[in-house]
Amino acid sequence: MAYFDNVKVKDKLYGLVFGRGKVSQVFEDSHYKMMVKFKNGHEVPYTEDGIPGWGNFKKQTIFTKMI
Repeated sequence: MAYFDNVKVKDKLYGLVFGRGKVSQVFEDSHYKMMVKFKNGHEVPYTEDGIPGWGNFKKQTIFTKMI
């Protein structure tokens, strides 16, 4: 079971790079599990393990956060 197996649209998350964000899309049949839109307007795809689709990150950079 991956960290974001049960993610849903509008879930609130916290990213190490861009801060607070919300899940804007969930993908079932893709390499990426979700798209997160951050407060500053950036949208970033993430795998089910929380690894972003940009940069050279090899580890999770986004986490759930109760806001």
